[in-house]
Amino acid sequence: MPAVVFGQEIIAEEVGDAAILMQSMSEGDLNRKVSAYRVEIFSDNTSAARARAYEAYAKFRELCPEVATDERRDIRYNSPKYTVRVGMFLTYEEALALCGRLRNSFNAYIRTEQLPLSQFAGRMPIAPLQRSPEEPEDSLEIEN
Repeated sequence: MPAVVFGQEIIAEEVGDAAILMQSMSEGDLNRKVSAYRVEIFSDNTSAARARAYEAYAKFRELCPEVATDERRDIRYNSPKYTVRVGMFLTYEEALALCGRLRNSFNAYIRTEQLPLSQFAGRMPIAPLQRSPEEPEDSLEIEN
């Protein structure tokens, strides 16, 4: 396995087929659960765990304001421990990029969860990606 180097720039291009697939799914398909990856930034079972979980969550939101968050989903209490998991990714590589970015601030780990596809629907463009006639062959834009 190749060594993982953090701090490198990653450029990802979304394939139009993913957007088309999400648009064509019925409501039943969107309720289907899939294996997904999240980054765990906090886990504790001490008496101060609740307060520390909310502190870690606030710190994460300051560091990564561009990552979608939902406090009810991200901060969990499963007796006797609080955990904070952030991000929702369909690929390990996406989660690894966020995990690497957070390693200096948190003891971050990648965890798998079963999540409904509907939680990923907002991440897909509304329309399929199309090439503009004026743009080079390798350029894509969202059609309105």
